Amino acid sequence: MEKPLHFRSSCPRCGKYGIIQIVASSQENESFYLDKFHCDEWRGFDFGLFSVACYCAECKNYVSASVSVAHDEIKNATAKLVDFADDNNRIKLGPEIMIDFDVPTLLPPQHFSSPPIVSVSDIYNQARKCYSLQAWEAVGILCRKIVDIQSIFMWDTRYPGKPHPTTLAQRLEDLLVKGVKEKNKVERSELSDVLNFDSLKHRLFYDMDRIRESGNDAAHGLLAYHDDEAEAMLIFTQKFLDESESWMSSLRRARVKPAAGKEPKKDQVS
Repeated sequence: MEKPLHFRSSCPRCGKYGIIQIVASSQENESFYLDKFHCDEWRGFDFGLFSVACYCAECKNYVSASVSVAHDEIKNATAKLVDFADDNNRIKLGPEIMIDFDVPTLLPPQHFSSPPIVSVSDIYNQARKCYSLQAWEAVGILCRKIVDIQSIFMWDTRYPGKPHPTTLAQRLEDLLVKGVKEKNKVERSELSDVLNFDSLKHRLFYDMDRIRESGNDAAHGLLAYHDDEAEAMLIFTQKFLDESESWMSSLRRARVKPAAGKEPKKDQVS
């Protein structure tokens, strides 16, 4: 039995990376967008040349996608999808071919508490899906919300039972760089210039404060929010989430009496 056409990608349903099988493909190979936009000799891709139905073996779901290939007026006029596969029937994504999934409906997060509490991982997944939709402002706003929520978890871990500052800017300052501004006699806007990036707390403050400011621009700014800003927000958010979890874990361990000769690292818990 001939191996079906397939490619490697992250499933838009379950998010797992692996082999995605193509179970059906459109027979006509005329780009849907060809008649919708003006094209000239500089045209790079034949967008939507094929429509395909795909199957993910991980989550047992089907999803449709659009196949775009590098523009070739002669070849693409008669080509079939199999012409873009290798000897193993694999379609290798890259500079010559793109496969874009039709974005599925955002599923509501699964809450396991009462009343339900938002999960930063759920919000981050929403931000990634918004990025795939090219909803750049939405990415910025969601990442800013992640900082707001995670900073409350961080505050409650470091100062159990103590009320946190209501404003995010003040919360981040009191939580991670308290006294640095006064010690160095600088304004709030100049704090990043005097940070010690060997300190985990200072790195966290820098990343989180940058996301806070960029998220404010996405929510309130008149200037357009661009794809590179949204991409940077996702990268900074993932980085700070990883480091904040490590920081909170260190604080929890520090409350447990350490074994003899094993003191917690000062940078992580101070």
